[in-house]
Amino acid sequence: MAAFNLCANFTLFPDDTPLPPNFTLAAFDFDQLGGPQWFVNITGAERGLQFPPQGMEITIPVPVRTVRFRIGTFAGPVDIAALDTLGTTVKTKTIPALNSYVNTGIRAPEISSVVLTNGGNEGILVRICVAISTP
Repeated sequence: MAAFNLCANFTLFPDDTPLPPNFTLAAFDFDQLGGPQWFVNITGAERGLQFPPQGMEITIPVPVRTVRFRIGTFAGPVDIAALDTLGTTVKTKTIPALNSYVNTGIRAPEISSVVLTNGGNEGILVRICVAISTP
């Protein structure tokens, strides 16, 4: 079975670009879960979607087993929850406050969406990627 990588990458946007509370990028649906308007920001020489502690839910185009991220944690840890098609949390992970960016992932038998929360108003998502299998 062949696969291809699909990524939503926020380095494509200019610094300080405000984004609407709900939008689609690269077939990923992004929903802000509250707080002040999120925006694309350059921090630590990288650019990403800076989100409030209330966080976001990202719906994956098709269910997958692994979701990969590049995330910055500058003012607090970022919590990641993986949800299945029923909306049940199937796996959680916390990225500690590192004052830097990390590549990380979360794995479960089925992931249909992920929720990112906390981060102390300075959580930043640079990109989210999944491998899509094709017949």
